[in-house]
Amino acid sequence: MGPLVSIRPNARSLTGLLCLLLILPATPVQAIAQEVSGTWQARWAQAVRTHADGSMEIQRWGDAQLVIEQHGSQLSGTWTINVQERVTWTFEGTLEEGRIRLSSTGHDSTNPELAIVDRMTWSGAMEAGELSGTVSMHFRGRERPPAARPFTAERSQAGGTPGGH
Repeated sequence: MGPLVSIRPNARSLTGLLCLLLILPATPVQAIAQEVSGTWQARWAQAVRTHADGSMEIQRWGDAQLVIEQHGSQLSGTWTINVQERVTWTFEGTLEEGRIRLSSTGHDSTNPELAIVDRMTWSGAMEAGELSGTVSMHFRGRERPPAARPFTAERSQAGGTPGGH
């Protein structure tokens, strides 16, 4: 057997190692800790006019209630709006690297005028406690991509699904 080597760490190397151990885990923990569960009060561009040059003119803002349930990076919930009647869309989606991506799985309206909406999609992020991004309505039979309408939302209740939505 060869000679034993004794390593004696000095205070400087221990302090450096301790700082490294404290700093490294901070980034992944912050990403995981982002919590979007709860009830959100939203404003969205409900009625828009899209011009030939692709620009959008917002004609009317609408209110919506967004309820999100989060299980890790998986999201599900509802988006409730008043368009001719109260309509609730259900959705599934993800939260990855601070970005939310949602896609509707259906709605509860029997109104034939709303049957032309194939699905809705949302994309956005949470910054300073507010969600913001775009919501798009995908219409049946339209080949062109839908106009992405802006939305913002403020949390009115944290946590899981509240009653009465």
